[in-house]
Amino acid sequence: MDKLNWIIVDNRLNEHEQEKVILHELGHAAKQKGLSNLYNATTALHTKMEAEANRFMIREELENYRSEYDEAELSPVKFLESFGLPLAFEPYVSKVLSELL
Repeated sequence: MDKLNWIIVDNRLNEHEQEKVILHELGHAAKQKGLSNLYNATTALHTKMEAEANRFMIREELENYRSEYDEAELSPVKFLESFGLPLAFEPYVSKVLSELL
């Protein structure tokens, strides 16, 4: 499977959801190239790899979000709500926003 360089996206998703899926999958490609055998090896590795891909997607989305708003308007909770992401990501979003500012 590592030899395939495809991302297949459900065309029934809206454009924003498609972007999130693509960024998530690019996170797998960028951070986990050659590690597909580990993806299903254990639940812990699977969970860790999914979290890493989510963090990649969030960081990319945050960079776009940051460029669209004044610094005073930036809010981790507003970001998560506007992107339809769980509030459980708030500590990570806060950390990344502080790094980007």
